[in-house]
Amino acid sequence: MKSIQNYINGQFVRGKREFADVNPADGSVIAEVTEADGALVDDAVQAARKALRGEWGRIGVRERAARLHKVADAIEARFDCFLKAEVADTGKPFALAAKLDVPRAAAKSSMPRSCRRFSSAARQSMTNRPMAITT
Repeated sequence: MKSIQNYINGQFVRGKREFADVNPADGSVIAEVTEADGALVDDAVQAARKALRGEWGRIGVRERAARLHKVADAIEARFDCFLKAEVADTGKPFALAAKLDVPRAAAKSSMPRSCRRFSSAARQSMTNRPMAITT
């Protein structure tokens, strides 16, 4: 059984409670999801603040932009995996989810564009030259 946990400070962390992620089309349990309570959310916030004081906060804008582009590339390369997960989660047929779940599919595919826009804007602020950003 697939287990979906919280990712905090470089490691997967179980919450105090778990719930089943059920495919509504066939009733099968596709994963056990761990729930984050207030303490885990606080841990995640502290880890994020620590990361900002660490390497991520010290690297230059160009390196941040390059890393965000790699994230965007990885998301785009696995888009079909994200769509399959959405199909299992909603119970819709693949073709129907790909056609009709445009808002959800767009939200997932907008992450790469957001990463690219941010990195482009960051580079522009360094060079002080206008730069076209496309979506």
